[in-house]
Amino acid sequence: MAQKVRAKRIVNKAERRAKKIAVEAESHAKDVVSRAKRKAESRAKDVMEKANRKAKRTIEEAKIRAKVTEKKAERKATNSADQTKRKVKKSVQEAKVKVKETAGRAVSHGSLAAEAKGDEMMDKLKEAGEKAREVFTD
Repeated sequence: MAQKVRAKRIVNKAERRAKKIAVEAESHAKDVVSRAKRKAESRAKDVMEKANRKAKRTIEEAKIRAKVTEKKAERKATNSADQTKRKVKKSVQEAKVKVKETAGRAVSHGSLAAEAKGDEMMDKLKEAGEKAREVFTD
């Protein structure tokens, strides 16, 4: 009988140890799961921050590209306006020359028709000046 009592004590002691070990294992498992969860959350946060930084960089690059494109368009418009201005100046200069030639012919021949032609050329010259003014005021 003593052996039965002793065996029962050993079994009870083993059960208590097993319960204690089970509680410790459960606590350890909870800690491991908690740490894994925190680590996963931290990694997710890092990935989100990296994605946000990349998105901001992409937006900044797009803004820079837009500014460059805008500057190119401005230069192109300025160049086009300069070319138009040069063409108008050239046309005005040619008109002046024709007016002078016509006036010279009118004076040397004393013809009224030549004088009328000179007046016509002056009118054309004035119109060209007005058109040029319109182009550059718009």
